[in-house]
Amino acid sequence: MSAILIKNATIINEDIRLVSDVLVKGKRIEKIDKNINVDYSHKTIDAEGLYLIPGLIDDQVHFREPGLTHKAEISTESLAAVAGGVTTYMEMPNTVPNATTISELEKKYEIARERSYANFSFYLGATNNNMRELNALDKNRVCGVKIFMGSSTGNMLVNNEKALLIDTLSYFDLKNKYDFVSLLIGVNNQYRKYNISLFEKEFEILLNMAMSYSKDINKVFVLSIPDYGVTPFGFKNKNEIAKEINLYNQIKKRITKSYNIDFYDITDISRNAEIDKLLIVEDSLHPSKKMYSQWVDRIYRYVDLKTN
Repeated sequence: MSAILIKNATIINEDIRLVSDVLVKGKRIEKIDKNINVDYSHKTIDAEGLYLIPGLIDDQVHFREPGLTHKAEISTESLAAVAGGVTTYMEMPNTVPNATTISELEKKYEIARERSYANFSFYLGATNNNMRELNALDKNRVCGVKIFMGSSTGNMLVNNEKALLIDTLSYFDLKNKYDFVSLLIGVNNQYRKYNISLFEKEFEILLNMAMSYSKDINKVFVLSIPDYGVTPFGFKNKNEIAKEINLYNQIKKRITKSYNIDFYDITDISRNAEIDKLLIVEDSLHPSKKMYSQWVDRIYRYVDLKTN
């Protein structure tokens, strides 16, 4: 079994920074300690002044193969990922043809098995009419199902209400129970000007689903809808959007409280984006890492108080 001894590396892991040695045997980390010495055959790497971090996971990449290889390929992009410290990636279904069938998905796995330099998984794309594929999907072999409800390439816009979230979830027999379950839903209904009474019915169904996935319903929580009216995308209709978002949030809060479930308000944080432009990414609409971090900080404080 091959062994590698990394000496004097600056290790970054779980909010800790320290200078130490790392011994790797085969494919496993055997030991992390200062001044490791071994008396068997091994390769030594002097990492003084260098950083050693866990392999990163990128859960949304577009490697363009098959069909768009004039832009990129699985081999080239996975090699670039590894060079940047990303050792696992999850690739989107926006290829040509779209990966919306199990057979097309398997073709991507075959390419990756032969050419990928990193660990990999692939999303299956949802459409208005591929529920049979979703139902036959081995959930242990894919990282997820991508559902585009606003716009997308090819045939992957899901705009048929009957094919949306409730029906999709109903097809999956989720046997696992989870420690925490969160629910953030509603902005699509508001944006598309759906009848708000429809949302009221659908939200209660989804809340009950969320509760059914939890080990403890006291650890289910609902998040308010962020206000995109302060973004460049929605600013021209800022006041109308804010009014409608408030109404949706009132409905969500009322139903949530009727089930004795926690409701956490993060809408005020989203509205800070009108002043702090770093809270929005370059597409002028979606929350940035900074905004998500602020949401998580607030949620963590609520959850920490409740569980301790």
